[in-house]
Amino acid sequence: MREGELIALKPKDIDFNGRFIEVRRTFYRGRIMPPKGNKPRNVDMSIQLSNTLDEMIGKRKADALTRELQKPLAERRKPQDVINAVMGDWLFTTPEIIAKTGKRGRSPAAKPRGGTRLDPSNLRKTFYKLLTKAKLRRIRFHDARHTYATLLIEQGESLAYVKDQLGHTSIQITVDTYGHLAPGGNRQAVDRLDDVLTPAPDPARTTEPEGKEIGNKAGNSSEDDEPADLQVADFMARPEGFEPPTLRSEVRYFPHQGGLSYKTSPKILGPPVFISSESLLLQLVLGTDVGTD
Repeated sequence: MREGELIALKPKDIDFNGRFIEVRRTFYRGRIMPPKGNKPRNVDMSIQLSNTLDEMIGKRKADALTRELQKPLAERRKPQDVINAVMGDWLFTTPEIIAKTGKRGRSPAAKPRGGTRLDPSNLRKTFYKLLTKAKLRRIRFHDARHTYATLLIEQGESLAYVKDQLGHTSIQITVDTYGHLAPGGNRQAVDRLDDVLTPAPDPARTTEPEGKEIGNKAGNSSEDDEPADLQVADFMARPEGFEPPTLRSEVRYFPHQGGLSYKTSPKILGPPVFISSESLLLQLVLGTDVGTD
């Protein structure tokens, strides 16, 4: 969560059953306003965080009820009203200082000082003191938000989930900021394309029916022996002993009166002409002569 979102958080924004915090407002430049992007969001809580906040709010309710009992009977509020006041107050407040009975004769039921909304500067001061006490290097308060996102990604969470938790308006912001933390996932996605682009072998084309003879009785193939559904790959043959570095391998074809005619018969209807594989594929698609190289 952002610094302003934490400051503007209230106990009623926490759902302990669903274990999430609903971000409804933020503190920005001295004002309470809607969250960034004008769109509320839910931030999931861990079990440890949920238990800690539940204990803190429960203690605050008990303290408020205790102070209410110290008031005269006529001034006491209903217990439910006291609890509602606690739930509608700020979650993180300045430390409360209880007034003590002294020479000035202050009443034990006097309103304690403190307990007001945190100021961003006070929040950062407290944060830096905690870092020093824990013997950690000093970082910005906002860097804790980056640490949270980094730990999620390192544990395998998707960038889409991180985007929802951080409240980014666009997934592009999340990708630009944290996409480099999951390079292995990109390679795995590319590897999965092999399974999509590699067709499974067709048993009907890899096996010949039993008892079928290829060619005539003399053992020579004829025009009638050609399969009717020639594949494009059958035309992309290259001259023997030639290994082209690219797709521009050349194939032979013979101009015919009705268009292209691909023959395995030794009968040559005219001089061979060479065209590129690209031109040949375009010829097959359009059904027209596209010229030669």
